Amino acid sequence: MHTEKADFTVSCLILALGLKIQLYIALLMGAVIMILTRVMTIDETYKSVDWMTVFLLAGLIPLAINMAVQSSAIPRMAALIVAVTASNTFILPTHQVVNALIMRLGGYKVIDYVRADTGMTFLYIAVVMSIMYFFYGISA
Repeated sequence: MHTEKADFTVSCLILALGLKIQLYIALLMGAVIMILTRVMTIDETYKSVDWMTVFLLAGLIPLAINMAVQSSAIPRMAALIVAVTASNTFILPTHQVVNALIMRLGGYKVIDYVRADTGMTFLYIAVVMSIMYFFYGISA
């Protein structure tokens, strides 16, 4: 039963990504199809959303856009930086299930994450800043 649901879910994802429409609309359509075909219930869907992150971004993006307008920067760039960087944390084991499971089972401390992931964080910052520079022609 679970294999059938997984296959159907992957099919929905491929269908949604293959449509020639904007990505967020395609993914929303894929999610709606999964709910309508009862692959997931509305309650399962609601529980699978990380609401803390949704509200964090809902509060940060208007702040980042307002700050960009005030400083004569490009608001779209600021919103993109907030969205991308807020969803990628390497140093601290925050709310991510994988990090929490590994941290608990492995007996790791926060300092272990800081030691292991500081280099990855700086690399990630360099990549994000480079992409912003090439897409928008300025450094943020």
